[in-house]
Amino acid sequence: MSASQMRVFSIGWMAVSPSRKYLIILTLWWLFLRILDKYLYKELFATFFAVLSVLLLITFGTEATKLLAVAVEGTIPSSIIFKVLLYKIPPALEVILPLVALLSVMLAVGRLYQDQEMVVLQSCGIPTRYFQKRVFWFLLPLALLTAWITLWVTPWSYQQERHLVAEAQVTSPLAAWCRENSTLCRTVKGCFTPAPSMTTRPVVGLVTIENR
Repeated sequence: MSASQMRVFSIGWMAVSPSRKYLIILTLWWLFLRILDKYLYKELFATFFAVLSVLLLITFGTEATKLLAVAVEGTIPSSIIFKVLLYKIPPALEVILPLVALLSVMLAVGRLYQDQEMVVLQSCGIPTRYFQKRVFWFLLPLALLTAWITLWVTPWSYQQERHLVAEAQVTSPLAAWCRENSTLCRTVKGCFTPAPSMTTRPVVGLVTIENR
């Protein structure tokens, strides 16, 4: 390749967006893999995404139940539940990703042994060290991704969540009052009433309803 062609290639590469650069690199990497490498990585990634989907669904269900309970108590407005739930994704991934990586390797390699594929591959002269290297290159990006989420994304999500809740409580005085007086406020049929330990004097801005 001549110098002018290299110059044109470098200018065109600099004009490509970062996301497309990553996509191009991954595509070239996948094209130059051997057939056995593609088969192993396909098994690992398929198991990884299947386990990740199940664990994320369980985690989201638990967090959504907790947030709905808090919203019913009046601590946070119900309009921001979905946004708060999205900000809880990075802390959940911080815990889930290592577990998902372990389970995906165990399930994928275990299936190879169960179907006698590993025995056939080893009888063809492929050593165990070959599989160890492929598993290492599969786990390395996941380890870097987990470190990035732990060190940068999770603190950012916590900060954004606190800012979102504080901003929502400023626009919703009732939620802010219930947050500051959580031991004095309870919910009865969707209406806020003072607890028995409170005086009969009504609180300004709230409607008191007596239990009959």
